[in-house]
Amino acid sequence: MSGNGPGRAEKLSVDHIGIAVTDLQEARERFEKLLGVEPSEIEEVPSEKVRVSFFDLGGTRIELFESTEDDSSIHGFLERRQQAVHHIALRIDGSPIAETFSRLRAAGLPVLGDGPSPGSHDSEVFFVHPRGSGGTLFEFTQPRDARSSSE
Repeated sequence: MSGNGPGRAEKLSVDHIGIAVTDLQEARERFEKLLGVEPSEIEEVPSEKVRVSFFDLGGTRIELFESTEDDSSIHGFLERRQQAVHHIALRIDGSPIAETFSRLRAAGLPVLGDGPSPGSHDSEVFFVHPRGSGGTLFEFTQPRDARSSSE
């Protein structure tokens, strides 16, 4: 399935699976042993109040992230669940991320925020609340290289 539907210019693909962790350094070491792949450098994403590190698995990545502030949504998530899969991220190619945000909002889906915000690795991101998909938080992401080709 291509990810394109009637009237849609964007192409969607799985970019990464996000796993919330309580100790990023310890989790990086554990996942490096598990996956046999070195993690990316740790990056702080102030707009999301997290520190992140990725494992590239050849097209799809595993993102580990920890909260940097007690008032972040990730801090609350970790208090309830400990380490767990937090979200699935879909990469947008073929159209600006703001158009996808507007399309989903117009369709009545519960998008979070007022539009895309800065994400890790110089990307733009936004989220759709889990009640919009029956229980799974979806992140929509567009890296810089995809933004310049779709604008």
